[in-house]
Amino acid sequence: MKRYLRQISLVDEEKDGQKILLASSVLIIGVGGLGSNVCQQLVRLGVGEIGIVDFDMVDETNLNRQILYGEDDIGENKVVLAKKRLQTINSKVKINSYCMKFQQEMNIEPFKNYQIIVDCTDNLSSRKIISDVAKKLKKQVILGAIQRFEGYVTVLDPVNGYTYEKLFNNVKKEKFKDKSVIGPIVAIIAAMQSMEVVKSLLGWDRQLIGKCCYFDIQNNIFNEITLVGQKLENKTRGS
Repeated sequence: MKRYLRQISLVDEEKDGQKILLASSVLIIGVGGLGSNVCQQLVRLGVGEIGIVDFDMVDETNLNRQILYGEDDIGENKVVLAKKRLQTINSKVKINSYCMKFQQEMNIEPFKNYQIIVDCTDNLSSRKIISDVAKKLKKQVILGAIQRFEGYVTVLDPVNGYTYEKLFNNVKKEKFKDKSVIGPIVAIIAAMQSMEVVKSLLGWDRQLIGKCCYFDIQNNIFNEITLVGQKLENKTRGS
């Protein structure tokens, strides 16, 4: 437990939070920009079992933000590389890799035992599929999205009706479809996703269920948005 000494007082509070994290399991879908950051943070936090899902290979254009990979990794399988790197960071964490595309018509049996799903994908269709699968599995989804200098985080809770379609039912087309992105916003949104995972696992209040945290790194704008059907209530936290 020595490696967690600096965080134990923060995660324990009234109960043994670090032991809860060590006994927890999280599924991360997508190990690109967001996913490679989230994976590393959760491994360092001591989440006991992590599943990583991706089918992609490392491309040179990934290297400005996907922190698990380097120049020598171009053309290699992301989940294979990610598992190796993560195990060097914390050998006590169990890493399960799934080299596959997350699709609607697939066997969801391998994912039943994970407590939480973290959506680190980069397109609308994948987010809808993950939301549907999470509803079948009765799991929360920690969703992050990024584009250019902007990003947001929200928590889907399909058991209580907070699905992607319900929260974003005014989205006809993908707003975040420009593939331009700068590394620092990726790290910020991934950190927020990781913190939502901790909140969920430890049963803390103030989760972003039915809410969305939006951040514009270029203009220093941080908004908390309550998602109520097609109505959005903005609360600016800083500018």
